[in-house]
Amino acid sequence: MIFDTLSNLELYRPVVPGLQPVIDEMDRGDIYRLAPGSYMTADGKVPYIITEFDAYTERRPYMFHKSTTVVEIVLSGHDVMGIAWRENRDRTTGYDTKTDTGTLDGDPIGVFHGEEGRFAVFFPGEPYSLGMTPSGLPEKVKRVVFLLKEN
Repeated sequence: MIFDTLSNLELYRPVVPGLQPVIDEMDRGDIYRLAPGSYMTADGKVPYIITEFDAYTERRPYMFHKSTTVVEIVLSGHDVMGIAWRENRDRTTGYDTKTDTGTLDGDPIGVFHGEEGRFAVFFPGEPYSLGMTPSGLPEKVKRVVFLLKEN
């Protein structure tokens, strides 16, 4: 897991395979004006999803992927992100091979406060959660999630 500011995104190219299309997309700046929906990077290699939602207040299951690295970038609002131990995978409550997405019940080991200008990278096998409100009050969040698939 990586948590940092967008100004440092390029520093992670050596450790995050396939990160360059994400950097290129963010450098264009158009992403902030796009409506919620599914998109593809200009090179046609990396799908991404823009979501806009009310952050939730209750705890939800953690997600994980077996062969996808997730890059989550907060475009506006505040998005509390959590991580759990990889060892919690034995508490898996479901897995969809088509989307490479599983859910599990786990105990948090870290919580990160995402806001505009910050990003997180979750590697395959790392249980994570997104979308909680830091204040406990409803808040609109807009984020982009890039899905870097392993070949």
